[in-house]
Amino acid sequence: RQRIPLKGFLHKQSHQSAKWLKRWFVLEDGAIRYSKKQGGKVKGMITFSDLSSVRVVTESPLPFVFLIDNGVPDQYMYLQADTAAHLHAWMAGIRKHMGIIQHEPDDLTVWSEWVPKAERVQEVAAVAAPAATKDKKSKKSKKD
Repeated sequence: RQRIPLKGFLHKQSHQSAKWLKRWFVLEDGAIRYSKKQGGKVKGMITFSDLSSVRVVTESPLPFVFLIDNGVPDQYMYLQADTAAHLHAWMAGIRKHMGIIQHEPDDLTVWSEWVPKAERVQEVAAVAAPAATKDKKSKKSKKD
């Protein structure tokens, strides 16, 4: 499986102050590195291991937050993407670099943001259809 490098800005939560800082990230060769600006000095990195994981942080009050955890103390990063599409791209890229097989997203809310709207409408219509049929039947019985 080919591991394609991924580069771009994300917001990283600082370990010291819990502030969110905009940083330039580069994902390549089984690691993610960051610097203050594009082409700048590397300020930190995580090299992925067998214990590594990545997941959407559904409990965050902010949108598009995800966690990279290396399974050892002080080897984690809370990151925030700008959009659902960026979140999906980064998580998919990280999973490939970790060697994790792509699977359904962790959170249905986030999943619904990157599934095309037409597909979501079809799913909602399919779920809502039985309820609508029941409503019509109950209205008819009230008229009788």
